[in-house]
Amino acid sequence: MNISLAKNHIRQLAKKRIEEFFDNNNRIDADNRIVNRLTSAQLYKNAKTIFSFYPMHHEPMITEIFKDKKKDFYYPKISGEKLLVGTGKLSPGKFGLYEPVIVTNVYEFDLILVPAMAYDIHFNRLGRGLGYFDRFLKTAKGFKLGICYDVQVFASIPVEEHDEKVDGILTEKRFLTNK
Repeated sequence: MNISLAKNHIRQLAKKRIEEFFDNNNRIDADNRIVNRLTSAQLYKNAKTIFSFYPMHHEPMITEIFKDKKKDFYYPKISGEKLLVGTGKLSPGKFGLYEPVIVTNVYEFDLILVPAMAYDIHFNRLGRGLGYFDRFLKTAKGFKLGICYDVQVFASIPVEEHDEKVDGILTEKRFLTNK
């Protein structure tokens, strides 16, 4: 099986795992546990500037953290092939994602929260396949923390040279870090 097919297979498997997880009414409890685990982590407490995704339907609902007035939050905005960074009010944008109206050129953060379809225990990340986050993570500075449900963490996933790793993974059950 070539690597592209292997990645698509893992994406489909991750999607199925998430759907089964949601079918068992685990989502609300898992979302609350993820938010609590994140906000009680020293890494979060020490962070002043945080880059975060706005959750899509299959991603952990972490929007509660955006109310934290002690933090400066930045969000992704898709523009062509690039992932830009913005702040302030969010409105529906490309792919139905909520995106910032105001674009900045800030690319250094205390904490970067990263979504994915899957992660592995070696801190490899598998996104949706369009490369936006890989290109962003290559240049962005800060602790890169993958946020996902535990069912999205695999023993290993296929990787290519352009795929970017994260520094840690936080789920409703565990917090893994390689730093």
